[in-house]
Amino acid sequence: MVFLYFFMSILIWVTLSGLNSGIFFINLWQLSDLLMVSDYYSYSFSCLLFVVSSCVLTWSYYYMENESSYRRFLSLVCLFIFSMMTLIFIPSMLFTIIGWDGLGVTSFLLVIYYSNRKSLSSGMLTGLTNRIGDVLFLLAIPFLVFGNSNLWVSIFILTLCLTKSAQYPFSSWLPAAMAAPTPVSALVHSSTLVTAGLYLLVRYNFCMNNLLLMLGTLTMMMAGICACAESDLKKIVALSTLSQLGVMAIALGVQSKMLCFFHLLSHALFKALLFMCVGVLIHSVFGSQEMRCYNHSKSNLWASSLIIVASTALCGFPFFSGFYSKDSIVEYFFMGFPHMFYLLFLSGIGLTTVYSVKLIFAALGSNKLSENPTLMTSVLRWFVKFPLIIMGVISVSGGYMMSSKLICGCVNVIMIDYMQPLVFILAGLMMGAEMSKYHHPNMSNSMLFLTPHFQLSSSILEKSESHQKLVDAGFLEWGGPKGFSFKAGGMDQLWVLATPLLFSPIMVMIFLKF
Repeated sequence: MVFLYFFMSILIWVTLSGLNSGIFFINLWQLSDLLMVSDYYSYSFSCLLFVVSSCVLTWSYYYMENESSYRRFLSLVCLFIFSMMTLIFIPSMLFTIIGWDGLGVTSFLLVIYYSNRKSLSSGMLTGLTNRIGDVLFLLAIPFLVFGNSNLWVSIFILTLCLTKSAQYPFSSWLPAAMAAPTPVSALVHSSTLVTAGLYLLVRYNFCMNNLLLMLGTLTMMMAGICACAESDLKKIVALSTLSQLGVMAIALGVQSKMLCFFHLLSHALFKALLFMCVGVLIHSVFGSQEMRCYNHSKSNLWASSLIIVASTALCGFPFFSGFYSKDSIVEYFFMGFPHMFYLLFLSGIGLTTVYSVKLIFAALGSNKLSENPTLMTSVLRWFVKFPLIIMGVISVSGGYMMSSKLICGCVNVIMIDYMQPLVFILAGLMMGAEMSKYHHPNMSNSMLFLTPHFQLSSSILEKSESHQKLVDAGFLEWGGPKGFSFKAGGMDQLWVLATPLLFSPIMVMIFLKF
C-alpha cells in the first residue's frame, strides 16, 4: 500500500504537464454517472497527499511496531485517505458529504485509538465540533436545491468549513486531537482533515473576504500566543498548524485563493516532516512529550537536524518552502487592505518565529536541571531515515518548484518592502527566548478560555450541579418513577385500611342469603 501511494504520486505528477482541465463522467454499471473534476487543484493536492501518506505510513512501522492492533490502525488510516480523495475529486454533493463524514468518523476513531480517559475526552470534543459542520452541511442541501437564498448557503458553507479547519471560535478541538498517535497527527495536520475546509472554500470561490481576514488574523494571533507559552512538544506543533491555517484564511481574505492553495501545499510538506521528527524524539524517551526533558541532540542527530530544517521553513526563512507563500501573501497586503490586519499579520509572523526558535532550542539545547530519562539506544533503520530524507529535501526545494506554477504575476513594491518579512523574523529571534517566560497559565492552556484546562466532562458536570438539584433531585424525584413508587407504597397502606369497608357489604349480602 505504501509503495502504491508513492508510485501513484509519481504518475500524477508526470501527467500534470499535459493536464486538460475539465469535468468528466464515469458510468457506474448503468446505475448513475459519477461526476469527477480534473484540474490543477485536484491533481496537485492528490499528488501531495500520496507523497505525504506514503512517507508517514513507512515511518509508522517504526513508531507503532509494538502495537497489538496495528492492522486496525492501518485500516483506519487508509479509510481516512480514501475519504479525503473522495472530497478532492468528486464535486457531487452526495459524495462530498460521504467524504466529509468519512473524515469526521475516522478522525474520531483515530483520536480514541488508545482508549484512555484523555483520548476519550479529546475524541468527544473533536466529534462534537465536527458534528456541527455535518449538521450545517445537511442544512445547506435544501437551500441549494429548493431555495433562492444564497446568503444562507454561504453562511452554512463558511461555518462548516471553519469547524473542519479549526478557525476561531472552533479552534479548541485541534490541540485536543493530539491524543491520537503521532502518525495520525502528521496526516491530520498536513494534508487531510484540517485542510479539507479551506480546500472547499478554495473550490467554491468563497467571497466573504473581510470576515475571513478577521477570523484568520484572530486564529493566527491566538495560536501564536498559546504556542509561545506551551511546553508540550506535540501541542506546540499543533498550535503552529493552527497558526498556519489562519495564514491560509488570511490569503483567502486578501482575495487570492491561489496563494491560499500554495501555502496549503507548502505547509503540508514541512509540517509532516516536523511531526515525524518530533515522533522520533518522543519515541526515544518512552513517550514523554515534555520539551524540557530533552537533553540528547547527539543521540538523535537525524531528528534534531531535520527539526531545524522544518522549523526554519515554518518561520518563513528565505529560501525555504514557507518563504515563497508567506512572502507573496505579505505583498498582497500592499493592494489596499486594512492596515490594522496588516500589522496583526506581521506580528503573527513574528510569533511564528518565536515558537519555531523554541522548537530549535528543544532540538539542540540542553536543560541540565531537568531529570533526563533513560534513552532508547536503538539505531534508526532505513524505513525511518528514507521518509525523513525525502520530506527534508522536499521541504527545502518544494516551495521553489511550486512557485513557478502557482504564482502568476507580482505586485509592484519597492525594495525595502521585501525586507519586512526578514525584519520580523529577526525580531522574533530576539523575542523567542524572553516571551515564553511570561504567560497566563489558564489563558494559554485553555486556548484563550475556549476550552477548560482539565477534562471537558468534569467541567460540564460542575456547571450542571444546579440543574441536577432542581430537576433530577427535584421535580423528577417526586413526579418521576421514584416518586410514583413512593406514592404507590402509600396507596398500598391505604388499600389495606380500605379493604374491610369495600368488601363488608358483599359479606353481609352473602350472609343474609344463606
